[in-house]
Amino acid sequence: DCAVPVKGIVQAYNALEEAFHEHADEQGYTVYDPVTSIGAFRSVIIRATVNRKGKEEILVNFIHGQEVPVEAMAPLVQGLVNELGDRLVGVVVNITRSRREEETRLGQRTQVLLFGRRFAEQ
Repeated sequence: DCAVPVKGIVQAYNALEEAFHEHADEQGYTVYDPVTSIGAFRSVIIRATVNRKGKEEILVNFIHGQEVPVEAMAPLVQGLVNELGDRLVGVVVNITRSRREEETRLGQRTQVLLFGRRFAEQ
C-alpha cells in the first residue's frame, strides 16, 4: 500500500477540474500565461497526509498570478467541500505576480485563507 493517500488527491483534482470548467465563464477564471504574465490561475498544489489519529487530511493551495475575488473562488471551494467532506482541512490562495517575485521574495507573497486552516497535520 502506498503511504500517500492518492485517492484523495485524485478526488480533489477531479472536483476542481469539474468546478473550474463549470464556472470559468461566469466567474471570469483565466489561466496564467508565462509569456505575457497575464491570467490568474498559475498552478494548484494538492497535499494529502494522514494525521496522528489516522485521518486523511487534504490541503489545497492555489498559486495565482493576479488577485481573484474571494466570491469568485467560492464555487471551487464548494466543489471541494462537496467531494471531500471533512477530509478537506484547508484551501489557500498565494498570489505571486511574477517568477522573479517568487524567487526574490519567497515567503512575502499575499496569502488568502478561503477555507479551514493553512496546514495539514502529518
